[in-house]
Amino acid sequence: MNYTVVLNGCSRTVQSQAEELAAFIETNLGAAAPGRCIIFYSAPEKKDELAALFPAEYLLLVRVERYQPEFFLSALARLAQDNPTPLYLFPGGYSGSELAVRLACRLGGSSLTAVQKLEAAQEPPVCCKTVYSGYLQARLELRRKPYCLSIARGGAGQRRRAVKVREMAELDMRGAAEASFCRELEFKEAGGGGLEQASFIMAAGRGVGSKEKTEKFKQAAAELGAAFGVSRPVAMNAWAPLSALIGASGVISRPRLCIAAGVSGAAAFYAGIEKSKHIVALNIDEFAPLVQTADVAVIDDYEAVLEELLRLIRQERELKAKGE
Repeated sequence: MNYTVVLNGCSRTVQSQAEELAAFIETNLGAAAPGRCIIFYSAPEKKDELAALFPAEYLLLVRVERYQPEFFLSALARLAQDNPTPLYLFPGGYSGSELAVRLACRLGGSSLTAVQKLEAAQEPPVCCKTVYSGYLQARLELRRKPYCLSIARGGAGQRRRAVKVREMAELDMRGAAEASFCRELEFKEAGGGGLEQASFIMAAGRGVGSKEKTEKFKQAAAELGAAFGVSRPVAMNAWAPLSALIGASGVISRPRLCIAAGVSGAAAFYAGIEKSKHIVALNIDEFAPLVQTADVAVIDDYEAVLEELLRLIRQERELKAKGE
C-alpha cells in the first residue's frame, strides 16, 4: 500500500517521530513499500539534517514560519488532490493526532489515533489499538479512503535499511497569509426566551424510545403550545440537540406546568424542573423516582396518554371555532 508520512520538523522530537514511524512501516507495511515523506520545517539550517531523517523514495520539504496546523493541512489537502495516496501516517502525540483527524475530515476519509498495528493486506484494512485505559485491545476496520492514522508513541525500534531518495522537492509556504486560514463568525443571542422562561414545558426521557418518537413528541409539544426539553440520555443519544437539555448540566427552568414522559427522574434532571408549579409524570414504571415526586403521575403508555390529550385539545379548539 502506498503511503505518505508527515513529520513536524518544527518540533524538537522530530527525530523520535521519524524513528517510530520508520519502525511502524517496517513492521506493518514492509521495507519495500513505496512511500513519500513530507517534512514541515521552519529552521533552514536544519534542512539537510531533516532530509536525512526518514528513508523514503520521494521527499517533500515544506518551509513554514512556525508550527500552525492550518498551514500543514492546507498543503496536505492540496497534495492529496494532485498526488493522492491511500494511507497517511502521522507521529503519535497531540499534534499528529490532530492533523490525522482533521485531514481525514477534509478529504472524506477515515481517521484513527494511537494505532499500534495495521493489517494493511486485509480489505478493508484493520487497525489495532488499546482502549479503556489500556485494559482492552480493539480491532477496528477502516472503511473510507484515504486512511489517516497517528501511531502509538513509544514504538521506536531498529531503523529501516537505507532507501535512496529518488526525488526531492521543496515548497515555501512562508508567504501564505494567515488571514486566508481564518474566518470571522458572528453569533447573536437567540431571542424568544427559550426553556428558561417557558411557562409550559414537555420533556422527553429515554423511555420515549427512539429519535423518531422524540421528534413526534416535539411536534406534539409544539401543537400544545409547550416548550420542548429532554433528559440527558436523550441528548447523549443524539435524539435531540443539547440546547434542549434540562437539568444540572443544561437548563434550569421554573414553568407553571411540566409534563415529563419516559423520564426516570435522576437527580441531575430533577434539578432542572423542581421549581415547576406542577409536575406531571407519564411513565410505565410506577417506581420511577419522578413518579414518586410528581404532583400527578399517570402509569400508562405515554403515547396513548398524549394521543388522548391531543384529541381533547383538538376537539376543544373545533368547538371554539364553531362558537359553541
